Amino acid sequence: MRQPVAYRRFPSAAAAIRFAVEELSQAGLAAAILEVNEDRFDHVGIRQLYEDKKYPLRRRTKRAD
Repeated sequence: MRQPVAYRRFPSAAAAIRFAVEELSQAGLAAAILEVNEDRFDHVGIRQLYEDKKYPLRRRTKRAD
């Protein structure tokens, strides 16, 4: 059984978003919360940020879940 993902710090919000969308399972993403300064984003907000045209990092090609 996998261990739950604990609190992690990233060098940027974009890196945290990439990790959440590209590395976590669907269940992991559903449970994820991104906090940037005073703003908090749930899985819906994280996905919206990742899919935004202004997202600064290169996206991974679609993965098969």
